[in-house]
Amino acid sequence: MNEEKQVSATRLAVTLGAGLLALIVMLSLLAPPELSIDLSRLEDLVADGRVASIEVSDVSIVAHLQEPVILDMGGQRRRTETVIVTGIIDADRLEVIRRWREAGLSVVAVVAPPQRGLQEAAWVGFVSLLLLFGVYHLVTQARTHRHEGSPRQRLDQVRADLDAGRETAVVTRFP
Repeated sequence: MNEEKQVSATRLAVTLGAGLLALIVMLSLLAPPELSIDLSRLEDLVADGRVASIEVSDVSIVAHLQEPVILDMGGQRRRTETVIVTGIIDADRLEVIRRWREAGLSVVAVVAPPQRGLQEAAWVGFVSLLLLFGVYHLVTQARTHRHEGSPRQRLDQVRADLDAGRETAVVTRFP
């Protein structure tokens, strides 16, 4: 006899919930720790005296804040302790950095840390992998529905067969 393995609805719900929770934790751990802002916003933070130190590399300016602040980013309020201004350091930005040094702010030149790039790449790679699996799932479901019909169509067909007497009803008790 061909017996199908039954999975408890509670066990399935707990497993899916734990998987989603693990996914959220993984995404939050891989997300870049700093919030990307523009230079004018960083200048406002410096003027307000909220910046403790600044690290300057060839491709970014990273500011460590004295205390966490809440910033509005695209209609969302985000809490952060570190902000980053990305982009090549040009003459205008060098002038701003010189003014910060003259004002007594701790400005340090650093080589771009490789871990930041690795962390961002891991986060983007993980999200891309999830999207790829999602698209794969949608494509396989579409193929299944095209060849075998959707679950609703199969259920309607079984009901029609049952009404026509070609199928017999099988009653299944669920625990």
